[in-house]
Amino acid sequence: MQTAFCAIAKSGTVTLELALHEVPTVVTYGVSTLDLILVGYILRIRLPYYCLVNIIGDKEIFPELIGPHFTQKALYTQVSQFLQNPTLRNACRHACALLKKTLLSTNDPSTTAANYIINLLN
Repeated sequence: MQTAFCAIAKSGTVTLELALHEVPTVVTYGVSTLDLILVGYILRIRLPYYCLVNIIGDKEIFPELIGPHFTQKALYTQVSQFLQNPTLRNACRHACALLKKTLLSTNDPSTTAANYIINLLN
């Protein structure tokens, strides 16, 4: 992970670890359209992001391919952009470095991350 040029990762805590290593990452998660409808319209859970890195950063640091947006073509496009565009890759690394600085500036990064998520849900 420390020497990766870029990564593809399933949404979860691994994305936070990749961000702490400043690895540009495309986040994926296969969710059915029905699941998205249930969560969004019936349970009324509406998050601007699903990836921990983006939730904590309150912006898109890692591109997300969730549910019906997770296609072979979309994945190829997103990974290609990181591989072929040094400006985009460096901007992502810089955003990861800022996130890392924010999380590690406290004595308890887990609590900091949890507070970001709790504030988002409120």
